[in-house]
Amino acid sequence: MLTLEQTKDIIKNNEKVVVKLWRDNCPFCIEYAPIFTAAAEKHKDHTFASLKTTPEILKEFDIKSVPATLVYHNGELKHKYQGRLFPDQLSTFITSGEVPAAMSVETWVIQASLEQLDKALAQHKADYEKVNHALGVIEAEAKRRKEKLDSMVGCKSKTIKEAAKSFFTIEGWKNPCCFCKRVRKVMLVLLIVVGAIWLKMT
Repeated sequence: MLTLEQTKDIIKNNEKVVVKLWRDNCPFCIEYAPIFTAAAEKHKDHTFASLKTTPEILKEFDIKSVPATLVYHNGELKHKYQGRLFPDQLSTFITSGEVPAAMSVETWVIQASLEQLDKALAQHKADYEKVNHALGVIEAEAKRRKEKLDSMVGCKSKTIKEAAKSFFTIEGWKNPCCFCKRVRKVMLVLLIVVGAIWLKMT
């Protein structure tokens, strides 16, 4: 929590400063807190400071009621407003010192709800794109496996005997099916083993 001296240092050492004065047990101060925090995120070119008031602080800043908002440029007070501000009002006040007519509470609630809805929709869109990407990967893998299965099912030789016969035909060597290839590998290994044994015996 900032002290009066720390707040004065912030005002002195920063080009643009927005100060909020508040006190405990103040309903309007509680409502204003998230609005002030959101404004700090929006106005990055300003330094924001929140100071809890005491009789001394109220006298120092010449404030009669809180919440109060003060805008300083190069240590000089440019704008001062006593009372709660809605988001649009606060943004306008920070940039120009003017306070436009306040929107109704109902309108403010609707606007805030729409903003939250937009954020939720954006998040759902991102999640939807991630799911679509994952489904695309799964679909591609399923297609690859189906093609592999189809090629196995589509083998011309259905038995080991038929596959073995193709080993000794020109056509079988030109257009081998997947089953034939597997049988052919086994037969080659067997021939190599038999040849090796025959050579050893001779």
